[in-house]
Amino acid sequence: MRHTVNKAEKQAEDGSLTYIDGLGFISVNNRLRYLNSLRHASSFFCCMILVYFLATQALVRPFIYLFYYLGMNITINLSTGWIEMSDYINASVLFSVHLVVVLLILALTALVYRTAFLNAPIFRPAQKGVMMIGVPVIIAFGLLGEIVGMMLGEFTETFGYVFSTHTSEKSLSLDVFFLQVILTLVISLLFEVFLRGMALTVLRRYGDGFAIFACAILSVLMAKDLQEAASVFVFSLCAGYFVIRGGSLHTALFARGGCDLIRSLFHFVRNMLEPSLAEVICLVSCVLILAIAFLCCIHFIRVDQNAFRLIHPNDHTTNRLKFANFCSTFFFFVLLFLLLIRVFESVQIIG
Repeated sequence: MRHTVNKAEKQAEDGSLTYIDGLGFISVNNRLRYLNSLRHASSFFCCMILVYFLATQALVRPFIYLFYYLGMNITINLSTGWIEMSDYINASVLFSVHLVVVLLILALTALVYRTAFLNAPIFRPAQKGVMMIGVPVIIAFGLLGEIVGMMLGEFTETFGYVFSTHTSEKSLSLDVFFLQVILTLVISLLFEVFLRGMALTVLRRYGDGFAIFACAILSVLMAKDLQEAASVFVFSLCAGYFVIRGGSLHTALFARGGCDLIRSLFHFVRNMLEPSLAEVICLVSCVLILAIAFLCCIHFIRVDQNAFRLIHPNDHTTNRLKFANFCSTFFFFVLLFLLLIRVFESVQIIG
């Protein structure tokens, strides 16, 4: 036998009392529903990232056959299944696969959380002055994250192993290189819409600081290696703050585009110029960007007394409990396992 007895009006926000024979009165309050909704949000966003990884692997061959039937220069041996195509066509296939999968994820997320997005449009103009300050600061933080990743890679050399990074583009033709740059730029911008636009908007109900760190963790789970993990984590912390501070996703989009273009430019300079000259150009560029970001931070602190402050919700729930629920879902552990596999695959033993 079970029946519900409502609490007094002053305790109504805590929920209700449920009587169970043999156990007595058991309190079932809003905190349980609050944390369950957090777990559901974590499961959904982690599931979408997992769908991205699985779908981009599963759809490559169907898209190759689609391009083949469309008349592209692709040779397929029907008896052995061997496929031959140029690097440019291969890059075009990968671009189409990633674009379709990311657009599908964005559509599903917009459909599930359509109410939250209608109440908080993410593409509205940023507050005056935030764009000019936020973009160089976010770009500098992204480069700073890459420097931290490189330092971690060099530190591991003392233990006899290193973490390899992205493959070099020296063997690629110029058109294939620029196509890969466009692929990286478009996909990263769309994922900014997913992480800093959609996920951040949904998770902000649990606190601005929590939402920023949670989106940074989701970004790390998508990283390919140690250096990229450090870079995207530091980038995400700064980008998430300025998206909340400016009330618009435009700041993060411009910053992500700037980071990708600068990174591609550095790769191009290293491949086209002498190593010593290329390192000098990259070093001077990084110092200049960091100096501009430092001046922007000083100006931001002077003009805004609430600079780099966040709003904490009065939900009587600690961030430790929120992160415990956020990081304890099934799909989160699957993504964590995949991340560890990618990190272990990048390990190279010295000697």
